[in-house]
Amino acid sequence: MQDHVENITESLRKELKVTRIWCAISSVITFCLLAAMIVLLWKLQPAYEFMKEAGPVVRQTLEETDLGQLSQSLSGLDVEALNETLQSLDTEELSEVLENVNNLSALVTEMNEKYDSMMSAFGMGGR
Repeated sequence: MQDHVENITESLRKELKVTRIWCAISSVITFCLLAAMIVLLWKLQPAYEFMKEAGPVVRQTLEETDLGQLSQSLSGLDVEALNETLQSLDTEELSEVLENVNNLSALVTEMNEKYDSMMSAFGMGGR
Protein backbone atom coordinates (compact mmCIF):
# COMPACT_ATOMS: atom_id res chain seq x y z
CA MET A 1 0.00 0.00 0.00
CA GLN A 2 2.82 2.40 0.90
CA ASP A 3 4.58 1.60 -2.42
CA HIS A 4 1.41 2.52 -4.26
CA VAL A 5 1.20 5.84 -2.42
CA GLU A 6 4.88 6.55 -3.15
CA ASN A 7 4.36 5.77 -6.85
CA ILE A 8 1.40 8.12 -7.01
CA THR A 9 3.37 10.80 -5.15
CA GLU A 10 6.33 10.42 -7.52
CA SER A 11 4.01 10.58 -10.53
CA LEU A 12 2.40 13.74 -9.19
CA ARG A 13 5.84 15.29 -8.62
CA LYS A 14 6.80 14.58 -12.24
CA GLU A 15 3.55 16.10 -13.49
CA LEU A 16 4.15 19.14 -11.27
CA LYS A 17 7.63 19.59 -12.76
CA VAL A 18 6.19 19.42 -16.29
CA THR A 19 3.47 21.89 -15.31
CA ARG A 20 6.08 24.27 -13.87
CA ILE A 21 8.10 24.08 -17.08
CA TRP A 22 5.01 24.85 -19.20
CA CYS A 23 4.09 27.73 -16.90
CA ALA A 24 7.60 29.15 -17.23
CA ILE A 25 7.50 28.81 -21.01
CA SER A 26 4.08 30.47 -21.26
CA SER A 27 5.26 33.26 -18.94
CA VAL A 28 8.25 33.93 -21.20
CA ILE A 29 6.02 33.90 -24.29
CA THR A 30 3.55 36.26 -22.60
CA PHE A 31 6.40 38.60 -21.64
CA CYS A 32 7.75 38.55 -25.21
CA LEU A 33 4.30 39.31 -26.64
CA LEU A 34 3.85 42.17 -24.19
CA ALA A 35 7.28 43.58 -25.04
CA ALA A 36 6.54 43.28 -28.76
CA MET A 37 3.23 45.09 -28.30
CA ILE A 38 4.94 47.92 -26.40
CA VAL A 39 7.61 48.25 -29.11
CA LEU A 40 4.95 48.22 -31.82
CA LEU A 41 2.94 50.93 -30.08
CA TRP A 42 6.11 52.97 -29.63
CA LYS A 43 6.97 52.62 -33.32
CA LEU A 44 3.42 53.54 -34.36
CA GLN A 45 3.37 56.71 -32.22
CA PRO A 46 4.58 58.98 -35.09
CA ALA A 47 1.91 57.56 -37.39
CA TYR A 48 -0.73 58.17 -34.73
CA GLU A 49 0.44 61.76 -34.27
CA PHE A 50 0.38 62.31 -38.04
CA MET A 51 -3.13 60.89 -38.35
CA LYS A 52 -4.29 63.00 -35.42
CA GLU A 53 -3.01 66.13 -37.18
CA ALA A 54 -4.15 65.07 -40.66
CA GLY A 55 -7.65 64.07 -39.58
CA PRO A 56 -9.14 67.59 -39.47
CA VAL A 57 -7.50 68.49 -42.80
CA VAL A 58 -8.96 65.41 -44.48
CA ARG A 59 -12.36 66.05 -42.92
CA GLN A 60 -12.32 69.66 -44.15
CA THR A 61 -11.25 68.56 -47.63
CA LEU A 62 -14.07 66.03 -47.79
CA GLU A 63 -16.58 68.64 -46.64
CA GLU A 64 -15.40 71.06 -49.33
CA THR A 65 -15.49 68.46 -52.13
CA ASP A 66 -18.32 68.85 -54.61
CA LEU A 67 -19.54 65.26 -54.79
CA GLY A 68 -21.82 65.99 -57.75
CA GLN A 69 -18.92 67.29 -59.82
CA LEU A 70 -16.76 64.37 -58.71
CA SER A 71 -19.49 61.95 -59.77
CA GLN A 72 -19.74 63.63 -63.19
CA SER A 73 -15.98 63.45 -63.65
CA LEU A 74 -15.87 59.78 -62.73
CA SER A 75 -18.80 58.92 -64.98
CA GLY A 76 -16.90 60.41 -67.94
CA LEU A 77 -13.91 58.17 -67.24
CA ASP A 78 -13.24 55.53 -69.90
CA VAL A 79 -12.74 52.47 -67.71
CA GLU A 80 -12.03 50.14 -70.62
CA ALA A 81 -9.21 52.35 -71.90
CA LEU A 82 -7.83 52.57 -68.39
CA ASN A 83 -7.92 48.77 -68.02
CA GLU A 84 -6.17 48.29 -71.37
CA THR A 85 -3.47 50.75 -70.34
CA LEU A 86 -2.94 48.99 -67.02
CA GLN A 87 -2.77 45.58 -68.71
CA SER A 88 -0.09 46.76 -71.10
CA LEU A 89 1.95 48.27 -68.25
CA ASP A 90 5.31 46.58 -67.73
CA THR A 91 5.13 45.90 -64.00
CA GLU A 92 8.63 44.44 -63.84
CA GLU A 93 10.13 47.63 -65.22
CA LEU A 94 7.94 49.71 -62.92
CA SER A 95 9.15 47.66 -59.94
CA GLU A 96 12.77 48.31 -60.92
CA VAL A 97 12.10 52.04 -61.22
CA LEU A 98 10.39 52.12 -57.83
CA GLU A 99 13.27 50.18 -56.28
CA ASN A 100 15.72 52.71 -57.73
CA VAL A 101 13.62 55.57 -56.34
CA ASN A 102 13.59 53.90 -52.91
CA ASN A 103 17.35 53.41 -53.03
CA LEU A 104 17.85 57.03 -54.03
CA SER A 105 15.58 58.18 -51.22
CA ALA A 106 17.54 56.12 -48.70
CA LEU A 107 20.81 57.55 -50.04
CA VAL A 108 19.54 61.13 -49.79
CA THR A 109 18.33 60.49 -46.23
CA GLU A 110 21.69 58.99 -45.29
CA MET A 111 23.56 61.92 -46.83
CA ASN A 112 21.28 64.36 -44.98
CA GLU A 113 21.99 62.62 -41.67
CA LYS A 114 25.74 62.68 -42.33
CA TYR A 115 25.55 66.38 -43.27
CA ASP A 116 23.65 67.19 -40.07
CA SER A 117 26.13 65.14 -38.04
CA MET A 118 29.09 66.89 -39.65
CA MET A 119 27.56 70.33 -39.09
CA SER A 120 26.84 69.58 -35.44
CA ALA A 121 30.39 68.26 -35.00
CA PHE A 122 31.71 71.63 -36.18
CA GLY A 123 29.33 73.44 -33.84
CA MET A 124 27.28 74.84 -36.70
CA GLY A 125 24.13 72.94 -35.84
CA GLY A 126 22.05 71.18 -38.44
CA ARG A 127 19.59 72.77 -40.74
